[in-house]
Amino acid sequence: MRWLVIATLLVTTNASARMLVIEDPGMYYACPQGKTWAAVEKCLKGQGRPVVVKQLEGAKLVRLEQIENGLWVDAGIYLYVERAKQWKIAGGFFGRGTEYELTEFKPFTLGNHTGFRIEIAQASPLFIQLDGLTTRPATRRVYQTLYCSPTREYCTQVVRSCEVLVHGHAYWTFRGTSGQEGDQIVISGDRKLAGPFCTQAERVYLGWPQK
Repeated sequence: MRWLVIATLLVTTNASARMLVIEDPGMYYACPQGKTWAAVEKCLKGQGRPVVVKQLEGAKLVRLEQIENGLWVDAGIYLYVERAKQWKIAGGFFGRGTEYELTEFKPFTLGNHTGFRIEIAQASPLFIQLDGLTTRPATRRVYQTLYCSPTREYCTQVVRSCEVLVHGHAYWTFRGTSGQEGDQIVISGDRKLAGPFCTQAERVYLGWPQK
């Protein structure tokens, strides 16, 4: 599997950092919905090379590749769900420039509504400055969960495990456990060593309809 590292910019000063990731949610505009799955698939094939990587009843995860500078590159993963007699886009994940793996795709129920939970393991290349002077290559590895609403077009992302490796050793790290309280996801864990790249809020509001 080939990954094209073209979209990550990292600026660091005294171990603080900022990362800019360029993402292209193009299918939200090009192929947002279709009356049948065949119609959606036809639209996606007009945009690149789609592959259904996981599916459940009434839901499909599609990885799309597109040509850029003569090469096929990752253009994102899109969730399509069937509702109101149409297939509609319901979320996406954009991991361009990284290596990632879909590890789980399951229904997730909140109140009277059932959406979807997507588990993703991801490794991203970084360059960091631990002393403010010397730039070193590093790798950020995360296990994250996407909670995708049944009625909206986006997924809420939660990081439950993270580490930044420098020469194979973990410099920043976070190990959390997630639970559910009402319409919030609660992430528990020691954040003392999370650093600038492994921070995760303790509570994440999903905003799903409650009735």
